[in-house]
Amino acid sequence: GDLLNSEGHTVIAPLLPGHGTTIKDFAKTRYEHWLNAVRETYVRERPRFRHFFLIGFSMGGNLCLTLSSQLRRESQPTGIISIAAPVALNGILNGRIIVKDPRLFLSGVLKNFISHIPKAQSAVAENVMIPWVGYSEAYTLAPLHSFKLGVQKVKSRLYRIRQPTCLIHAIGDKTVHIENMHYIFRKIAASEKRAYVFELNEDLSTHHVLVTHQLVRDKVFQYVLRFVHDTLRGFDLKPVIFNPGGDKSRFIDKLKKFRGYFS
Repeated sequence: GDLLNSEGHTVIAPLLPGHGTTIKDFAKTRYEHWLNAVRETYVRERPRFRHFFLIGFSMGGNLCLTLSSQLRRESQPTGIISIAAPVALNGILNGRIIVKDPRLFLSGVLKNFISHIPKAQSAVAENVMIPWVGYSEAYTLAPLHSFKLGVQKVKSRLYRIRQPTCLIHAIGDKTVHIENMHYIFRKIAASEKRAYVFELNEDLSTHHVLVTHQLVRDKVFQYVLRFVHDTLRGFDLKPVIFNPGGDKSRFIDKLKKFRGYFS
């Protein structure tokens, strides 16, 4: 947000329901609450701007894709940037079986008996290399189950995404398998789509940390900035229409004359 703002762009970063307060507040929220908050922000702010980009990391990336797949064509964003976004945590993607955590298969049952699953404490070195702010004490079962079901709904609607899209992911991501990125890339019908893949040579993290990782975050930010600027520049370029028409020999004469300028 700071980088884009320093380049002259207006940045809107909504705090989603249950975030930035307490884990008890978070436990009351579901995927639908987070998606509705993004939709309400978009509907309110989109008319104010000629161009509007949706940018999200992990669940945020999924929310951006889901929202875009539900919008009418005339109200679409200018572009989408989705970083390490899931469309499935457990399941089959691109013919491969993806299993994030076997316990997720039972989340619908476990949430009726267990409200939280404690998290393992991160090493000091990991916290230094990958600074992170969030609820570090536990996973909340009900929101997690809601999230697991919610992120999959966009799979059948990815074909409706036609806006320029930039996907960024890391090889070996232990939280969101990289097959998610390949699946999204194949299924969206974007007029322009890019995919950047990082390889993190360290064993401290889950590799699901591209926007905070000390070693790669600046490069990730530059790719985001480049995509925004390239997309905006594309809107300002006049289309070149190749249509010689008329007599074929006249067109060949014009082509020879054009080539003569360079010789």
